[in-house]
Amino acid sequence: SGIEFNKFVENQTMGFTVMMKSAIAAKAQMQSLYDFAVNSPLTFKETAGSAKQLMAYGFAASELIPTMKSLGSVAIATGNRLDDIAYVYGTLRSQGRAYSRDLMQFGMRGIPIYEELAKVMGVGADQIQKLASQGAIGFKEVEKAFKNMTNESGRFGGTLDAYMDTLTGKMSMLGDIAEQTAGKLMEPTTKVLKDTVEDLTRQFQGAGFQ
Repeated sequence: SGIEFNKFVENQTMGFTVMMKSAIAAKAQMQSLYDFAVNSPLTFKETAGSAKQLMAYGFAASELIPTMKSLGSVAIATGNRLDDIAYVYGTLRSQGRAYSRDLMQFGMRGIPIYEELAKVMGVGADQIQKLASQGAIGFKEVEKAFKNMTNESGRFGGTLDAYMDTLTGKMSMLGDIAEQTAGKLMEPTTKVLKDTVEDLTRQFQGAGFQ
């Protein structure tokens, strides 16, 4: 478990390093994501994986934690996986517009996107489908709808805090802490394994195996 955790952290940090062009910034981002995850019912692995996915879609580092709070609240409230919601949301960000098929993806996941967009745009919910087919709904409107759903007065407001008082939330916190602790304990072993693989690779290459 500790070795697998270290592999995960190393791989995610490498991905962030490439996108952020800084190993220091990548490590700081991973720490921020861990601090957020351990105090929420979301696991560190799903949080870090989804955050890296969003950054690949064009989200800035400063947007990741706020976006995780919003998407995480919606995911937990509707019983969906965070990475699944992040995929649809990130796709919208990259294309800049929300078309009918995109809104349908949210609707099929039990997310009341039509009602929330209607509030944002000041129209009836029955008009949203038409506006989407015309390409008249931008990502900013969708982003606002998600923020409205998850702010203190929104229908999903307080979801993360509420779930932290449940057994699910407590077990998620315990799991993240246990995995990180196991990872730290296994750091010497992880280094030995990496060094061993490097030595074996050099030996095989020296013997003519490519």
